[in-house]
Amino acid sequence: MDITAQKVLIVDDEPAVRTIAERILRRPDRVFLHAANGADALDLAFAEKPDIIILDYTMPEKNGIEVTKELRGNPFTAHVPIVMVTGTTDLELRLEMLRAGADDCIAKPFEPKELAARVDMVLARMARHLATDSLTKLPGNVPTREAIRTRLCADTPFSLCYLDIDRFKAFADHYGYERASEVIAAVARIIERGTRDKGGADHFVGHIGGDDFVILTAPEHPHEVCSRCLELFDEHVPGFYSPEDAERGFIVGHDREGTRHRFSLMTISAVIVPSTAPEIQSPHALADLVVQLKAQAKSMPGSAIVEYDSSRAADAPRCNGVP
Repeated sequence: MDITAQKVLIVDDEPAVRTIAERILRRPDRVFLHAANGADALDLAFAEKPDIIILDYTMPEKNGIEVTKELRGNPFTAHVPIVMVTGTTDLELRLEMLRAGADDCIAKPFEPKELAARVDMVLARMARHLATDSLTKLPGNVPTREAIRTRLCADTPFSLCYLDIDRFKAFADHYGYERASEVIAAVARIIERGTRDKGGADHFVGHIGGDDFVILTAPEHPHEVCSRCLELFDEHVPGFYSPEDAERGFIVGHDREGTRHRFSLMTISAVIVPSTAPEIQSPHALADLVVQLKAQAKSMPGSAIVEYDSSRAADAPRCNGVP
């Protein structure tokens, strides 16, 4: 999936409504995800981090208000804009939707032009908010995407470093939203410092949401930059936990099915993709390589870097574990 494209999650138990909404909102720079009930909507939102959610109120398993409250209560999805779609004319219920965290409400059945206009309005408002992330003070999702597009269009060689915190959700569930937010802010400072220490003058650091960060740096610097960032993170990570949990080396929590697990201390999975790789002819191709290598990085123990070697085939990256 193209990391520079807008992800639109459409949630409705009627397939025809989802199809119509996608047709109305379709644009070349958008990709669409569909869910038929509240539980699937939450799973997709947490996994894919959409840019906007079109959410039906009346659905099986969880209604729109219940889904909205869970999304707002999770640091991964707390700021994802939500347009609630409802057939109700009950003013108090519509106000409850807004109080739960919906950014806008639209009557169902909706007029195509109104749905398109409201979605564009909510996205424009969020773009203004994300120009600088209020938590990390880094460029947010929109300027990060634009920085990638600009460099690719200018045909200026660069390397993209994609850094993802492993087991951050378990940490957030265990310690709460405020503590998790403090960690994200601290990691932003760590990544900025690591990039300054080892990167050249022309670099870019962005926070694209949740626990995901992007560094754009000169082709000769990426491995040194990522290694320094991971080194600094591993030095600081015990301090994010209580002394007891840090000494033990794990926390105990539950997965989404309620199964009890031990979660070891957080690490970082980093991916390096050079813009000069032969396969990269578009932002979509760059995103494909990131997704491919990210899965490999997450399968490695500890903080790790997976670096694509453009002299080899796309399915043969060079893997580097960082102690």
